[in-house]
Amino acid sequence: MSVPVYAARGPIRFLFHYVQRRWGGHAVVLGAILAAVGCAIGSQYAVKNLVDVLGWQFPPAHSLWMAVGILLALVAGDNLLWRLAGWIAARAFVELSGDLRLDLFEHLSGHAQSYFADRFPGALGGRISTAATAALTIENSLAWTTIPPAAAVVSSIAVLGLVNWRLMATLAVVSVALGLAVRHLAARGRHLHDRYAARAAGVSGDLMDIIGNIGLVRAFGEARARATGGHHRQ
Repeated sequence: MSVPVYAARGPIRFLFHYVQRRWGGHAVVLGAILAAVGCAIGSQYAVKNLVDVLGWQFPPAHSLWMAVGILLALVAGDNLLWRLAGWIAARAFVELSGDLRLDLFEHLSGHAQSYFADRFPGALGGRISTAATAALTIENSLAWTTIPPAAAVVSSIAVLGLVNWRLMATLAVVSVALGLAVRHLAARGRHLHDRYAARAAGVSGDLMDIIGNIGLVRAFGEARARATGGHHRQ
């Protein structure tokens, strides 16, 4: 299936198509992030468990060392899983952006020669680079900024449900309402993001074209300066 077909389905499906190509690496990154969040939340309760054991008048040695071991295991797991996710993501995310660049270039090379005659090569190359960079930025934002706090909120609410289900239900409703409000506000600014991306690609392409033809730019600049100077002298 060609690039335009996937692109016509929307940006989410378009990006997910490339995620499926590197499904193994992305699955490991997602699993490691979720497990690291679980360890971070679990370590808080492991500290509480250790304090409770220390509060006993005569704590058994095996109970004390078990509480310490659980806490150390969760803390170590939290740190190691984050580093595992970063190590795998450093390859999987970059490979995805490379796949996107190659497919976009292949799609671009299939156009007729008249298509390139009406457009600057630098602008076309800038759009390919912008799209690949945007995909890489989206993945990094989801992996390190969006998914961890969302998973932490869900996990915390689930743990609170073991204590008080009414409090859990209230927090769940508030979280969903805030999420929908943020999504609505983000959707309203979509046209601004589209305009920014288009203009950024255009500016990048213009700069590349100017640098590539710097000799002509200097020649026209000198001719204009001479014409302007001659006009002033008259």
